[in-house]
Amino acid sequence: MINTSDGFIGNPYRAYINHPLADEMSYFYEPSAEDCFEAAFFNGNDWVVDIIPELSLWAEDDLGSGTRVYRYIPKEVVYTFLVKFGS
Repeated sequence: MINTSDGFIGNPYRAYINHPLADEMSYFYEPSAEDCFEAAFFNGNDWVVDIIPELSLWAEDDLGSGTRVYRYIPKEVVYTFLVKFGS
């Protein structure tokens, strides 16, 4: 895992992961909920727009933008995900 940021908008945490759909997770503290994160996933340099099944409850619609974010993910869920898929 790479943690060279402060975990806020504009300077998110980045973690390399071993997941079937993604190889990187970018996440930061949700501005309006300090006990949650917002996240996005990448494979290579490409956004992953397919829904990450383990986090489907928090997936936002991509609305054809070619991006997908996950909002208000409880910290415990992110930590558990990273323990399972972190590289």
